[in-house]
Amino acid sequence: MTFLSQNHIEKLKMGRDAARRIVSSGKIHCDLTVKQKQTVKRVSEYAPSRVKVFLMAYKGVSKAAALKAKCLECCNLETSAISECKIEGCPLWKIRPYRNRKNDAENSAEKEE
Repeated sequence: MTFLSQNHIEKLKMGRDAARRIVSSGKIHCDLTVKQKQTVKRVSEYAPSRVKVFLMAYKGVSKAAALKAKCLECCNLETSAISECKIEGCPLWKIRPYRNRKNDAENSAEKEE
């Protein structure tokens, strides 16, 4: 069981509120598709700190943001799931964000043996 400090809880609430403001403002989404708007809305509800990554990816601002957004989408918005990803057949697996390169090397060495 994880215990969060009051300060951390307040920061999480502020992040969620900021994400809701971003989602509710029509200006930021004027060039997004319906599906992209739905995804941003879902992200704002479950992982508000990740909304900016998805918006940057959808606007084509950053390839790194697009990579992070795709991995987050695949792993149900969990960064820990990305680092523990076992889908080596994925074209993004070797360049995925949040990975532990040392563990990747050890796992590859074990498979070769």
